[in-house]
Amino acid sequence: MSEHQSCGNNRPFSGIVTVDWLFDHIEDGEVAVVDVRPAGAYSLGHIAGAIDLDLNALQLNESRPESIHTFNERARVILCDAGISPEHRVVFYEEFSGAMAARGVWLLDYLGLRNGAMLDGGLRAWDAVGGTITTEPVMPTP
Repeated sequence: MSEHQSCGNNRPFSGIVTVDWLFDHIEDGEVAVVDVRPAGAYSLGHIAGAIDLDLNALQLNESRPESIHTFNERARVILCDAGISPEHRVVFYEEFSGAMAARGVWLLDYLGLRNGAMLDGGLRAWDAVGGTITTEPVMPTP
């Protein structure tokens, strides 16, 4: 087992969360908020406390067993390096609800983790209800 194999957990978690849910849980220490918008968008403003994660860096171009193994390990390393731990519930978001946030949830599910969700309405919904948006980057602690 690699050192990164445990970066997630098997706790059931709904695939979509509301901004109300995020308001109630964002500071409880168990939630990792992940901005998966296109490069550059994070620096223009993001949910306070969110980390920036480029899911496009994770691509599987071959279906050979070695390639799949490499992809799985790379995904685990990227998640761990982003500071996502087994205790986190991971909330992915985009500008609105979108395919990249859904891909983040799918990725965790594919890796056997059941702790991902996307933010319903994304950053726009968060902003519309007065959620804190900042340009201060978050430096993850692996």
